[in-house]
Amino acid sequence: MEDCEKVLYNAELSEQTERFQDMAKYMRLFVVDRERLNLYQRSLLSIACKNVIGELRASWRVVSSIMSSEKDEAKLSIIKKYKLKLEREMDENCEEVQDTLERLILGSKDDPDAMVFYHKMSVRYLWINVRLYPRDWLQIT
Repeated sequence: MEDCEKVLYNAELSEQTERFQDMAKYMRLFVVDRERLNLYQRSLLSIACKNVIGELRASWRVVSSIMSSEKDEAKLSIIKKYKLKLEREMDENCEEVQDTLERLILGSKDDPDAMVFYHKMSVRYLWINVRLYPRDWLQIT
């Protein structure tokens, strides 16, 4: 089994065990030297990214809810720091996804299906960042 096949198999194992951070790591390793992915590989990349960001977004929503009902200033301070940590992680993950997708988009100019797939995926993570930092995006325009 070649190294790239091992990396892809590790991504598959990570998916089956619902260790999506690991899956995302393996898919980033797999994609590093590639300009093109087949449909199955694109699907694995999408699943990894979607689940990592999805878990962070779910945590962020819970923390936001707790923050809105908390009255104790000391606890609010802790909650705000934790929420900021989650936002940074989400932002970093979204940027990693965007960087990966930019390379894949450039390598897929002659594959319309792949281009559409990557652009839709890219828009999804831009949308997450806009929802996360709406004021920052308003200042850009």
